[in-house]
Amino acid sequence: MKKEKQLKVFGGRYMGRRFNEVPGSKRMIIAAYTKKQAMEIGNVSQSEFKNFFCETGNPNELSVATEVGVWIKRSFDDKMLGKIK
Repeated sequence: MKKEKQLKVFGGRYMGRRFNEVPGSKRMIIAAYTKKQAMEIGNVSQSEFKNFFCETGNPNELSVATEVGVWIKRSFDDKMLGKIK
């Protein structure tokens, strides 16, 4: 029997240059099946991903990221701005 892929949720820094709608420095959450997919949809280089991202265990972030995508968190009240990609 084939093993089902498990969705992983990565958290890291967002510097405000990837997506025009969201300027400034914030926290970025990326849900993907692999690190390579996470780097592609988050528009993150391999070295930046290695240095500033890791799998998150935060229950709030895990509850938001239930499908493949990218979310940005507002820094001042810990709420997500919504799915960006």
